[in-house]
Amino acid sequence: MSWRMAIGNFYNRAYSLNYGRNAGVLVTFNPKAILSLQYRKELSAVHIIYRLLLGLFNFQATLSIIMLVLLSGDIELNPGPDQNDSSVSILHCNTRSIRSKLDYIRDNFLDFEILCFAETHLDFTVPTDTKLLSDSYDTPYRKDRTKHGGGILTYVSSQIIHRHRPDLEIFCQESIWIGCRLNKQIYLIGNFYSPRTSDVHFFESLNRNIEMALESSANIILV
Repeated sequence: MSWRMAIGNFYNRAYSLNYGRNAGVLVTFNPKAILSLQYRKELSAVHIIYRLLLGLFNFQATLSIIMLVLLSGDIELNPGPDQNDSSVSILHCNTRSIRSKLDYIRDNFLDFEILCFAETHLDFTVPTDTKLLSDSYDTPYRKDRTKHGGGILTYVSSQIIHRHRPDLEIFCQESIWIGCRLNKQIYLIGNFYSPRTSDVHFFESLNRNIEMALESSANIILV
């Protein structure tokens, strides 16, 4: 909704341009009018620009904005995230100790159907069957390191059919693969963590892991 409000404000915003100390000119720029002309295909781009510049004062700024709109070629009247009811929401977050962030996660993230966390800092003191967050998710999939570093965790909504795929976790030590049935198709979701950003061995292992996963499904999501 905040994204759509921002677009709406952009459509209707008036730009004030000051000329000298005492003179002021108010210019209203309405991209929606441009697009309606463009998609009707009744006028060429040159004619659209000419008609919109007619009567305006800041020619250079207006021309730049109009050209950016025309060059994009894919702007809808009300752009924004797809609101398709069949979509599935996935969140990935590096928590740096999930135990200290549980209240924040409950307050902000429980609208997502699949939650993937890295650097959970969990160990044997937290039982593996502990849900931690909410009963709306099944028992999470976990791989712990120590309470001081590492660890990954994946929650899946109880409304989604899913199963663990440990057979795909043979290349990368800190990885969790799950298979989910989404929109009548099987998706493989891989949750990965590497403590170093420049790790040639990790990326070689990741490539081998992806190749192996592709043998099971062409629908792969990596976080």
